[in-house]
Amino acid sequence: VMTLSARYAKEVRAALAAGLPVLSRREFLPAMAARQPLLSVTGTHGKTTTSSMLAVALRGTGTPISWLIGAPVPSLGSPAAYNEGPWMVLEADESDGSFLAGPREGAVVTNLEADHLEYWGDWDSLRGAFAEFVTGTDGPVAVCADDPGSGALTEVPRFGWPTVTYGIGDSDYVMADLQFIEGWSCFDLVAPSGRYPVRLLLPGRHNALNATGALALVSELGLDLPSAIEGLAAHTGVQ
Repeated sequence: VMTLSARYAKEVRAALAAGLPVLSRREFLPAMAARQPLLSVTGTHGKTTTSSMLAVALRGTGTPISWLIGAPVPSLGSPAAYNEGPWMVLEADESDGSFLAGPREGAVVTNLEADHLEYWGDWDSLRGAFAEFVTGTDGPVAVCADDPGSGALTEVPRFGWPTVTYGIGDSDYVMADLQFIEGWSCFDLVAPSGRYPVRLLLPGRHNALNATGALALVSELGLDLPSAIEGLAAHTGVQ
């Protein structure tokens, strides 16, 4: 049985009365992914911001993409859009299991805490679902090493694709020397390919870390990192 807010219940009843199919998010996403593989951003916190950053950064490289994000993104013009291109950036929600939708060709995991246990039942089931998310991604996965829950996902065995880490500590992609200068969050991204200065209009260490995760995936997808960083400087956050 689908749980609906009052806002949508009338529309759903009208669709059913007209004989139109009504799909849950979990049913809908695989249909979209069959048209355009997903780059899924998941985690207990930071999904909306990080997925929007990933979409903006990818556009900075000149890559045409689609996106489906849980809030309006002024620098993208809308919370969702379909364009011809290699991927759809998805804010992937673990609360109902829909984050497991695929095919996925890349992913970011921001953190992992014991949340939505009314759906998953217990912590072990939730952790198992995130392990399934990692192993079921046919492409690079970037996980935050600073968080114990997401950092533990580096131990999940995978074949053929890397699981890379990002954070402020010992990671493949490091957010270093963070400073706040005239409204900008300024830091260096220390990546396997070099050291890159990054400027964000969004304040806060957490946002700098979210940007690091998004840029780590862009880099692992083989796209131009300086162009992605330049594009991300125009990102003004989500509503």
